[in-house]
Amino acid sequence: MSANIDTMIYVGEVPWHGLGTQYEVAPKSAEEIIKGADLGWEVGAAPMNTDFHGHIHGYHAIYREDTGEVLGVVKTAKDDPILVQNADTFNAFDKLIGKDIEVDTAASLGRGENVFGCFKLHEKFKVMDDDVDHYFVVVNDHLKADGKITILNTPIRVVCQ
Repeated sequence: MSANIDTMIYVGEVPWHGLGTQYEVAPKSAEEIIKGADLGWEVGAAPMNTDFHGHIHGYHAIYREDTGEVLGVVKTAKDDPILVQNADTFNAFDKLIGKDIEVDTAASLGRGENVFGCFKLHEKFKVMDDDVDHYFVVVNDHLKADGKITILNTPIRVVCQ
């Protein structure tokens, strides 16, 4: 199984794939996470055209503005896709970082098609005799282009695809 890691940070224990930059102490802000995981780039959308058909209504190429690389093509019901930038993905949690949660991992997958952060809650839970860590994972799938991020609740530390 491929990890599919583009860029990544992790705190503490090295992930099974050994990729990314290790932090002994978790970053204390969204800005530190974005900088450390090299997620400071943005995505853009360009209308799709062909020589034969001209403009193709509802189709856009999603691309990285720093490299110009096309990440994929999306079809939207509206004229323009709604993009969520990497900074917005993490800034939404800035007031919780260091207080209620700590980032455990943050990464760009593929060439940037997906960006995620795995946050560990400070509180542990007890199930029978076992202490269970609690995480939530935020995922920005740039190829959905619907203006939404996904938040998942899990007892598993997410380190890759």
